[in-house]
Amino acid sequence: MDTIRGFLADYIDSKGIKQSFIANATGIPADTISKIFNGKRKIQADEFIKICRAVEIPQNTINELMYPKRIYASQLQTRDIFRNRCLLQNTLPIS
Repeated sequence: MDTIRGFLADYIDSKGIKQSFIANATGIPADTISKIFNGKRKIQADEFIKICRAVEIPQNTINELMYPKRIYASQLQTRDIFRNRCLLQNTLPIS
């Protein structure tokens, strides 16, 4: 189960929201909603946004799902940067 679909399914189940409500609120066909939640079809970004808005998922939660936290070079220590650069170049010294 992918993270986004799993999150949506859990959220909707916990709130007692019906797929028919989502279809009516978003304009996404009911059979498409069913396929998404049954794992038979991947969810597209625009569908994800429509569903989140219809079931009132907060924007910050949507952002966290769509853009997971990344580690930037400024957050790494010098040794980590060196090690990662060596791994990318496949030249890690034996230690």
